[in-house]
Amino acid sequence: MSTSPILVSARVQAANRNTFVWVPLLVLGGSTVLTLAVWWAVKAAGAETQLFSGSVQAPFWYLLVVGAQAVALTFPFTQALSLSRRDFWLGAMLNFSVFSVLFAVLLWLLGLVEGATGGWWMNGRMFAFPAELEGGAGFPNAGSPWYLLLYALLAMMALSIGFAFGTVYKRFGPTGLTLAITGTVAAVIVLFVLSVRLDWWPTLQAWFPADRVPGNVAIITGVIAALGFFVSWALIRRVPA
Repeated sequence: MSTSPILVSARVQAANRNTFVWVPLLVLGGSTVLTLAVWWAVKAAGAETQLFSGSVQAPFWYLLVVGAQAVALTFPFTQALSLSRRDFWLGAMLNFSVFSVLFAVLLWLLGLVEGATGGWWMNGRMFAFPAELEGGAGFPNAGSPWYLLLYALLAMMALSIGFAFGTVYKRFGPTGLTLAITGTVAAVIVLFVLSVRLDWWPTLQAWFPADRVPGNVAIITGVIAALGFFVSWALIRRVPA
């Protein structure tokens, strides 16, 4: 029985364990240990306030690199194995999906530990943010299944963005990548300016009400992830081997 070419593509891309296993764990572990050390120093100085940290974002920045490496480093190998560009893209999607789910489970479990230990015995919040907004809306408490969805979508979004820019680099070279990044940043700035000048905020607030924070975050990250994968699919068919 022959092996699916999609699975072959996925195995080739996941052959280097450092990419999907050890480096993400190293980044996550390092950022966590450093945060706990800072918190301990703050508490040792006599602070009694609740502590917060955004260090959980650190591994997601690395996932941008993982997405780009999938194209820059492993795409030529899949072509040497006579795998189609479609099989390469689907293999990447399979790897990204499995990794995102497993990584989300890990962060969710760390959130459970954080909640059970009273914020790592220092009243800190790193993996779950029960913060209330106007009207009593806010993020769910640690242990909520919502964090599984949030972290999975954030991982997929980071991987998709890196993957999209990786295909841009392979297709158009360094100049094309620079123009793509610059154009993306410029487009975000223009949209922000237009939203202020044309008073779009009331409409945006109606679309994304404050009492639906989890759903709003899921929709936004999901749309960005889908856009990144659409761009990569549109370009991968024209990327030279």
